[in-house]
Amino acid sequence: MSQPFPLLVAFDLDGTIWSGWLSEHSHELGKGGWVTDDRRKEDNLEMHVDAVTIRDKLNPHGFKCRVAKDLPKIASDVLRHGGRIAIASRNTNKNVTNRALSFIQVEDPRDKWPRPFTKYIKYNEVFDRSKSEHFELFQKWLREGYEKMLLFDDKNENKEAELWKGVTFQKVENRSVGITWNDYSRGIDQWRRYNALRRPISGLRSKGEPYFVGWVGTDVQNANRYARGDRRLPTDRSARWGYGFSLFFASNNRENEAKANLRIVALFARDKSAFINMNKCWIPEKGKFHQVDNKHLSFEQACDKNDVLDHKVWQEFGFHKPYLFFTRHHQMEGMPFLKDMERFNELVIYPQAQDAMFYGEVFTIEEVDAKVKSGEWKHRPFNHNIKAWNIKTHRDAKQELLNTERKKSSGEVVKWKLKEDSRDFY
Repeated sequence: MSQPFPLLVAFDLDGTIWSGWLSEHSHELGKGGWVTDDRRKEDNLEMHVDAVTIRDKLNPHGFKCRVAKDLPKIASDVLRHGGRIAIASRNTNKNVTNRALSFIQVEDPRDKWPRPFTKYIKYNEVFDRSKSEHFELFQKWLREGYEKMLLFDDKNENKEAELWKGVTFQKVENRSVGITWNDYSRGIDQWRRYNALRRPISGLRSKGEPYFVGWVGTDVQNANRYARGDRRLPTDRSARWGYGFSLFFASNNRENEAKANLRIVALFARDKSAFINMNKCWIPEKGKFHQVDNKHLSFEQACDKNDVLDHKVWQEFGFHKPYLFFTRHHQMEGMPFLKDMERFNELVIYPQAQDAMFYGEVFTIEEVDAKVKSGEWKHRPFNHNIKAWNIKTHRDAKQELLNTERKKSSGEVVKWKLKEDSRDFY
């Protein structure tokens, strides 16, 4: 049985399909620029006899860009699996890039004959706007969900298409080389892992056993999205999921919003068995697992830092995304239910896993407040579920949990000891 494959595979151009920046405006392109006369700019392009170097034939000793060595093989593989090829680029000269693409020869898997790459490009969007806007057009024409799409790109800033749309993003590791077969294989594998996790929200009760996970505070608009199984809207707010402190996070930094606009969402996995079997890890709050700080970094810097975190998770726990991770939350003042220096834990769910596996039930602040005060709803720390949820726990995180200090109202500092049985915490 053949493995599932993305319906659409999109490629960036500069730094992905070829090295360098193919533009007549770049100072890298040699004295006078790429074009040295008044003819149509694209007419000055030629493919060198090596079949990989694209250059200006009127300035052959100037700047050259090289087509990624593995690209023809990659494109042929996409076609062999029935995928549609798209171009998503912020380059500013589509005529120049189209001419360069036409020089690339790709073997048709049906008859083994090489033909110009442009023959196989189904959608070709080259304009200087965000990658999210490119994919909005692809989605409009394809009339399929973003979860069926995959993007290869050399710049992490274009990961926004994954964060806010749901497109699977695979970074091209070396922009001076372009996409490699290893980049391609990693992207396909990542897409397949997300696809395997996906549980449809329609007919939920008949297809799986929903399972309560925790709480999150948000506004009405995002709460309704969670109820539909969708990810949150674009925002620069910290994306924190936590247990039991939803009242605080529903109102934190929302002082100018009416209380009627705030909601608490009870978070459920759509399928208990799939949730229990998901990769999960508990990482220490401090040390080599540096958490991504989207409040004080640029989007690209935050994505770079997230890549470092992913690599460390792979090194320590042996798995790639999708995974869930847990950690101690940094100290915050003014949180309800906390006594002085008492700490709490948080669960981080990346958007790709969120809209593949989770959904929410929505409550008002007043409804939750009443249930908490009556004792109907109680807080269960995530660390009480380490064994039941199959959470792999880093040794430094275990030490944090065993040695957590909290300050009683009397001022006495005591050790909070958890029951320990072998490597598991209850």
